[in-house]
Amino acid sequence: MHAAIFINYTIDPLAQGHLAWAFETSPGEFCYGGSEWHLGTSLEANGVFIAHGTRRQMIAAMRSGRHPHGAGNNTSFPYDAYKFIPVQNPHPSKALQLAEESKRWGYFVIANNCMDHAHKIITAYANGDLNVLPWPSAKLRPVDFFNKI
Repeated sequence: MHAAIFINYTIDPLAQGHLAWAFETSPGEFCYGGSEWHLGTSLEANGVFIAHGTRRQMIAAMRSGRHPHGAGNNTSFPYDAYKFIPVQNPHPSKALQLAEESKRWGYFVIANNCMDHAHKIITAYANGDLNVLPWPSAKLRPVDFFNKI
């Protein structure tokens, strides 16, 4: 079974990047999502999206930006690249619970951002294995976090 991290390199003019997450719920089936804030929406809306589909459907949706957006918008950021991470002993139910909870986490650039959200959800999927992803606090930019995977 696998987890995945997606990155959008061009979301901001400073090239910081933005991450989304995914995890396999059963062979070939994925839950995927992210925390996206869109201009004109409140931070309280948070813009968390969670979707389900096959590996092919997930990649197509994430690459095109045509995945559901939590603020009721059906188009979102397209993601430029992704990496799959093999996970021993996965726990999809733990990750799904945290993914749902992430709708209430809000978003802040420092210490409650896309890296933190992805790390919490994928670590839960990996049954608490803190080595499955880099520590978010050790990388200040999502692009650096992604490059360390």
